[in-house]
Amino acid sequence: MIKHFTLISSLFFFLSTCSQAQQDNTNYKVDSDIKEKVDKQTSSTNGVAMGQMEVKLFENDSLIFDTYGKDKKLEFFTMTTIKNDTIHIIGFAGMFAGFGFYLDLFKDSCTITHLAKSDAEFYKLNKSDTALTFGLSVPCPYKNLTLVNKPTFKEGEIIEGIIELTSSDYWEVANGHEKKYRMQLKACFKTEGVKQEK
Repeated sequence: MIKHFTLISSLFFFLSTCSQAQQDNTNYKVDSDIKEKVDKQTSSTNGVAMGQMEVKLFENDSLIFDTYGKDKKLEFFTMTTIKNDTIHIIGFAGMFAGFGFYLDLFKDSCTITHLAKSDAEFYKLNKSDTALTFGLSVPCPYKNLTLVNKPTFKEGEIIEGIIELTSSDYWEVANGHEKKYRMQLKACFKTEGVKQEK
C-alpha cells in the first residue's frame, strides 16, 4: 500500500512540476484486432495497471538507448482519471525520475505528449529557455493511438490500446553541459477502471 501511495504521490508531484507544451489534437483509431497483442503486454499487480513499452532515446541526434524489436521491453504503470468529457491517462516508467506519455482522450480525438521527469531541475523545453525544471510535457510531431474499443466515458471503464510517439527535441543542462534529447516510444497499455478526478 505504501508503494502505491508513493507512486501516486510522485506522479502528482511530477504533473505539478512539468513545463507544459501546447498540444495539438489528433484523431484516434479503434481496432479490436489489437486486443490479443495488448493482453500479452499488459498486467495488473495489486491494483496497479502495468504495460510494456519499446523506446529509442536520442542524445544530440545519436541513438543511445534502444529496446525496439528486443525481447525485453520496459515495464511502466498507468494512472487514469476522468473529468467531465475527458479521460486522462499517464503511462510512466520510473519512480521519482523516468519517462513516459500523457494522453487526454476526448470523444473522437486525443492529445499526446512525451513525459520526461528527473529528481533535479535540469530540463528545459526550448534551447533558448533559461529556467530549468524537474519535468517536461514535450510535444510530439508524430503521434498515433489505436484503442481496442471506443471509450464510453463512464466511471469504471477499462481503456486499452497502443500508443506511439516521437517527441520534439528537448534539453538537459547538468554540470554546465547542455544535451539535446528526443524520444521515440511505442507502448501497449490497459488501465484499471477509470476513476472520477477529485
